[in-house]
This record gives sequence, structure tokens and C-alpha cells, in this order.
Amino acid sequence: GEAVMYKVKLIGASFALNQIRKMVGLALSVLHGSVPEGVMDIAISSPFRVHVPLAPGEALLLANASFWDAKREEIRVDLLDTQVQANVENFKKETLYPHIAEILNTPRVCPQKEKMREKKRAKEAAAALEGGMEASGGIG
Repeated sequence: GEAVMYKVKLIGASFALNQIRKMVGLALSVLHGSVPEGVMDIAISSPFRVHVPLAPGEALLLANASFWDAKREEIRVDLLDTQVQANVENFKKETLYPHIAEILNTPRVCPQKEKMREKKRAKEAAAALEGGMEASGGIG
């Protein structure tokens, strides 16, 4: 299937470590119904720490940045001339977006879960081997 991508616009003076990934992770969790919508209100307004899902960073792309010009009291967006902006947009469409879609469509393996599966298989193999030895009268 085709990868689903969302465009999110965030405005802020600065962001804490993983703050955007947490905001996106919570929004996606609410959108997909795995977290009740009320959790978002609690996370935003509560004085308590609320643990929220973390969106995977490999699928997030900072597509644009603008800066507040304190002297002019306005947002500065024109950081690149129009030709450079066109080249950037072309690069995103031709290279970045297809690469992100490929990442999203590739099944991911959780290293911790894979280690647990390997340990379980090893225990099962050892138990089967031990059971086989007992059935045959043990070792030589």
C-alpha cells in the first residue's frame, strides 16, 4: 500500500528534546484511537508529567523553518532565493518523500523483542534437547 503522510505545522520559540516527536506521537495515537482524546487535554494543561507515545524520528522531516526577527517584530521566512527553494522542493518530492515512504512501508523489527524471541527459542531448543536425552536414557 501507499504510505500515509501528514503535514503538521508547529509554531514555537523553542522546543525541548523530543517535544515534537511527543506531540506528533500523541496526536497520531489519538487519531488512530489507541489513546483517548482527553489525554491530549490532560497532557497540555496538567501540572503533572504525562507519558505520551513517541513518534519514530526516522519518518519526521523538518521541511521548513522560519525565524522571528525581534528588530522588525516579524517572522522571517525568505531565507532562500526562489530558485534554491524550487530546487529544495524538487529534492523533497523526488528523493526525500519516496525514501520516507519506503521507510514507512518496511516492516520494523524491535531489537528488544527479537532478543526475547531468540532467548525463548534457545530455551525451547534446550528443553527439547534435554527431553530427548531423558527419553533416550541420557548421555552415553
